[in-house]
Amino acid sequence: MSDLFGGTANARQTDKDQPEGLFRKRYRKLSDEDVKLHDTIKDKAEELAALIQSIDNRLPVITAPACEEGGVVESFVGLSITCLPSVMDHKALAIQHLEDSVYRAVKALTA
Repeated sequence: MSDLFGGTANARQTDKDQPEGLFRKRYRKLSDEDVKLHDTIKDKAEELAALIQSIDNRLPVITAPACEEGGVVESFVGLSITCLPSVMDHKALAIQHLEDSVYRAVKALTA
């Protein structure tokens, strides 16, 4: 069995079955295949994060004064405008969801 900490077992790893729970204190020792999959998941996530970060703001973002996310304001011509997240907000949310996805995938792998 292999581990993620340089080739020697870590106190957080065990061969014994662990009770199910949201916050596990011990993890099973990972096989060499599992370690490879773990690293591949994180490498691919890094690639995707870099692509997301490379998105630039090509179009101007029009925001209304005193616009709150999800709110509705009246424009200067009397039209109602729904306040939408900016491109930067979408990028930040994409990274946040990517982090959560990787966290959950690794949690599933180490269960």
